[in-house]
Amino acid sequence: MNQAVFLITSLNGVQKNRLKRKIKQLLDRNYEIKVVLALVNMSGTRKARELFNQAFKEKQLAKINVQDLSEIFASKPGIALQGDEVVVVDESLTKFEFKMTDQLTATRFIQTGNIKAEKIVNATNGHLVRVTQFNESHQPFRSANYNADGKLISLNYFNQGRLEESQLLNQKGEVTFQFIDQSCQQQLTYSLGSSSVIKLPAAVRLTNDNESNNKVVDSQMEIVSQFSQEVRDFEVLDNETFEQYQDVFKFYVMVLKQCADSNADFYVDMDDNIRLATYLSEQLIFNY
Repeated sequence: MNQAVFLITSLNGVQKNRLKRKIKQLLDRNYEIKVVLALVNMSGTRKARELFNQAFKEKQLAKINVQDLSEIFASKPGIALQGDEVVVVDESLTKFEFKMTDQLTATRFIQTGNIKAEKIVNATNGHLVRVTQFNESHQPFRSANYNADGKLISLNYFNQGRLEESQLLNQKGEVTFQFIDQSCQQQLTYSLGSSSVIKLPAAVRLTNDNESNNKVVDSQMEIVSQFSQEVRDFEVLDNETFEQYQDVFKFYVMVLKQCADSNADFYVDMDDNIRLATYLSEQLIFNY
């Protein structure tokens, strides 16, 4: 049986019609389908799975193997959390409770008018979904994320509300991988022929004329786009081997190869294609 592995790296990606359409086409052709939910901001993993499940019928979902990073690396050895790394809420603080959705309820813990923490719970089974601690500016500085069974799977650390580091935990609660922000401003140039099947990333397509410099080169209508933007990327550290992946896309390639048969087809978000192709130069990859 032919195999297709889909890499999903964002909530935007999981909602693309091309993703749903391509998976349905391959199911009709009796492909074995694997879907990897590989969001660096792992607090979005539950939402990504929920959106994915809504896109397919129950019979279709039964034929699709969906795994997130915590499941793929559940048995991988890691480093135990230290006492001060555990996200703890002071339950003695004043509580304010409200319903978020039919399934989720939130409790905010208040001290002298300031939000100190928030706990989100699945109202159906009482399992924790996320626990977040806030700083003096009411911005999150640390959160703990849980899977559908209420088991801790990751920690997020923020700086002024911006994700600075994610930590992936195994089934023992040990940190297996650290995703460390290394975003920077870069001057980027994309050169695509008019007939190219690869589109410019969304960040480029949304850039207005004042922020980019587009020009047409030679008779083949080669389009060159030059622009400056913040490149959001993460260095990845393996806490078992201490191997460092210079960017998250090199890590993604390792994940794809671990999840795939030797003859599998890889399907990636069109916005990730250019970066991933650098590490998969010998591999035919498809877009969604």
